[in-house]
Amino acid sequence: MDVVASSHPPAVPCAEVHLPARHGREAVRFYEAAFGAQTCFRLGGTGELPEVVAQLQAGSTRFWVVNPFGHHWEIGRPLGPWPPAGGDGKERP
Repeated sequence: MDVVASSHPPAVPCAEVHLPARHGREAVRFYEAAFGAQTCFRLGGTGELPEVVAQLQAGSTRFWVVNPFGHHWEIGRPLGPWPPAGGDGKERP
């Protein structure tokens, strides 16, 4: 598994945008070419692991490019059965 991290200056605390893309590697290349974005963090995006999760920075703005389609961490997809066991909405000890 290929993980890349860089030593960009720390960003100020803020919300960062996640941009889902079906073709994550191509999306990363697009943002690098179009906006001069630099990769701060990248997981995947290789022949062995084509899916990519990458944090990019263009100017002082950081954002994420992900292609989560079909994975357990897909946006809006529950991580497990819902509702949890019990199904009555009451918390269990």
